[in-house]
Amino acid sequence: MFTWGGIQGLKRGESTVEFTLEQQGNGTLLKLRHHGLPPAAIEPHDVGWLHSGLPKLKAAAEGRDPGGLCLGDLAHRHG
Repeated sequence: MFTWGGIQGLKRGESTVEFTLEQQGNGTLLKLRHHGLPPAAIEPHDVGWLHSGLPKLKAAAEGRDPGGLCLGDLAHRHG
């Protein structure tokens, strides 16, 4: 678990990200919950996790270079 913010209209530490890992067959199921997001920030964060954060986390877990920032092109649009 860690705090998140400082981007997309959130104050630093305004929200909390929680990962849970569960063995599932020969693999691992990752469950992600992002708490404390204001309603206007939910959709942009869903998109960010889906298209950038989770693929990069998967690459790192598989021993591959995740490449670039976790925020992908969001850093250029919002930072």
